[in-house]
Amino acid sequence: MQNVPNPRMKEISNSNSNATLDLYMAQKSLYKKLGDEVKRIDSYFIFQQIQEIVEENYDLGKLVEVFEIFGGYTSRAFRITLEKGGERKDWFFRKYMKIKPETEVLFEHYLLLHARKNGFQRTAVPIATKDGKTYVSRIQGEKDFRRQHYFTIYEYFSGEDTYDWVYNEMPLETDIDIAEMFAELHHSSADFDTQGLNGDEPPILEFNKQFPDKWLFYKEEYAKAGLKDIFTDYFSEQFDYVVDMSKRLDAAYDELRRLPIIPIQCDLHPGNLKFKGDKCVAIFDFEAAKLDLRLFDVCLGVTNCFASWKPGIEGHIYLDRMEAFLRAYNNRLKELGGLSPINEAEKKHFCEVLQLSNMYMVQWAARVYHSDMASNPYEFYFYLRHQIGCVEWIEKNHVEIASRL
Repeated sequence: MQNVPNPRMKEISNSNSNATLDLYMAQKSLYKKLGDEVKRIDSYFIFQQIQEIVEENYDLGKLVEVFEIFGGYTSRAFRITLEKGGERKDWFFRKYMKIKPETEVLFEHYLLLHARKNGFQRTAVPIATKDGKTYVSRIQGEKDFRRQHYFTIYEYFSGEDTYDWVYNEMPLETDIDIAEMFAELHHSSADFDTQGLNGDEPPILEFNKQFPDKWLFYKEEYAKAGLKDIFTDYFSEQFDYVVDMSKRLDAAYDELRRLPIIPIQCDLHPGNLKFKGDKCVAIFDFEAAKLDLRLFDVCLGVTNCFASWKPGIEGHIYLDRMEAFLRAYNNRLKELGGLSPINEAEKKHFCEVLQLSNMYMVQWAARVYHSDMASNPYEFYFYLRHQIGCVEWIEKNHVEIASRL
């Protein structure tokens, strides 16, 4: 009897590996083409958006070129070229992340303008719009894609991106120049009237109290998402250690809160600097700026600039370089007058604040990986291993560190 096809049934066929591979490669090619098309559309969109914002809100000329500047994890940054009166000039254009509130943008801008007014020349300041503001507010998209963003044009500093966060092996002359620049920044910012504004993150002493709960939340979120990779495994392995360190640092809270508080940049590392030869010509990226311990800003800079990334000695701080940096920072403040050099109370608690800078960077790695769980786990494992190495090294060498202050 002949089989009659059943309209309610469908045969599931098999194939061979070569046919399956052909199908896979065809789909992979289609996926790549789609990805390339999405990138192309994004490029068209961002050029049009920058053009509209610049030409509608500024009197700086017509948009000619746009180059995206990579390396950040929050806002998008661009070098743009504008033409006016037959002359072309480069500017720095920032598109703030969508969750950035207006008050934080204003705090950053007012701080930069205050430092410039007080004579600090080695950072870019925001350029005024036609109506005198330092930024443009714009809602982009409609319905599900409707988002509030802020945009700013800054001066563009020429110079070389000689180093970055990981490549921080700088000559001693450069370490000293950076220290003097940082002292000048702190000196010119110290009397800033915040007008009730501040950055988005709490002061480090308050922030540190939150870290254990935040780390537990991230750990649980990684597990809920089914993530088990080199980063999440290492984070779980080190979890109890960093939680214990964070809680131990709380013990000095009452003394630490009495240390000098000033507006801080909160992101000093070689990748946020521009150079001409051995000289630092500019510091940028004040998105994390806030009122906080002066010593925290200094220690975060020490961690980022002088902790080795080399295999086998990850996190080991180059003490000779640190000592030269601190000496130059203090000497420059003495020359300038006003803000005092690092005082005895700050020296007493230097290693504790140095560890707070590491807790801050552990938090950064965990938070950023959580914000995009499609991130490369090996990249963030590399970051976290470096920071944990620094925590361990400081614990073992605090006496030697204190002797260099």
